[in-house]
Amino acid sequence: MYRETKKNIAKTSLWFGIASLICTGIFFIPTVLQFAFGIFFFFGAFLLSFVGIVLTIISFFKEKTKMSIVSVIINGAVLIVFILLSIAAAHMPSAY
Repeated sequence: MYRETKKNIAKTSLWFGIASLICTGIFFIPTVLQFAFGIFFFFGAFLLSFVGIVLTIISFFKEKTKMSIVSVIINGAVLIVFILLSIAAAHMPSAY
């Protein structure tokens, strides 16, 4: 039972990382096209990546399974991509 809970935490953090990556990609497209609703995807990607990182840290320190290591890699990559896209979006000229 306890081992299954750890695997579920790792699986959940993995899904949060994937959802955050998708949301970050969706955020980047309207930002490039200068659509105003891109800010909603920005906050969505930020919240998803934050929750994914917290769940990843919990699952990684409880038990170092293969899935938790994969979720650490994916959530870390998502966080790096999110930061880079945020910096790029901040330096883009505004359409307004």
